[in-house]
Amino acid sequence: MTLSKELSQKLWDKGNVAKTKEVRKKKAAPGERFLINKDNTVTDKKTGLLIIQDPTLLSEVFKATMTFAAAEAAIAELNKKGYAGFKDWRLPTVEELVGMTDRTKHNPCYDTSIFKGKFNDWYWSSETCAWNKDAAWCVSSDGGIVDFFGKVSRSYVRPVRSCQ
Repeated sequence: MTLSKELSQKLWDKGNVAKTKEVRKKKAAPGERFLINKDNTVTDKKTGLLIIQDPTLLSEVFKATMTFAAAEAAIAELNKKGYAGFKDWRLPTVEELVGMTDRTKHNPCYDTSIFKGKFNDWYWSSETCAWNKDAAWCVSSDGGIVDFFGKVSRSYVRPVRSCQ
């Protein structure tokens, strides 16, 4: 089941749309939202998130789609290793995933000068469906569509952590 156009529009209207111009390493011009760091992370100045820029560089596990349980295990392993000096990586919320997309782009709907990795499938969110504990919300890398899938389905993972 896909979210209604009205609900999808509300997610965009929250101001979570990625609007960037040119992003420079370790320095962003005033008004730019995303700052690319040298440790395979991106700082979202609007939300205070630290986002993995290219999950495929983390390990072989992140190069393929995985079940929800495998995604949680991959994040736990990332935290065990203390990637980039942090042990609080997590799956993003639906709103955070939607906020990474750029509505001026399609297939992928991400600014590929900022975000890298795989863009031919869905990305897991941390949110379980209210009416089905065996399903979780995902966001399409093709058009930013929000939908839910059984947790035994396979999707990509883009870890985040809160910086604020």
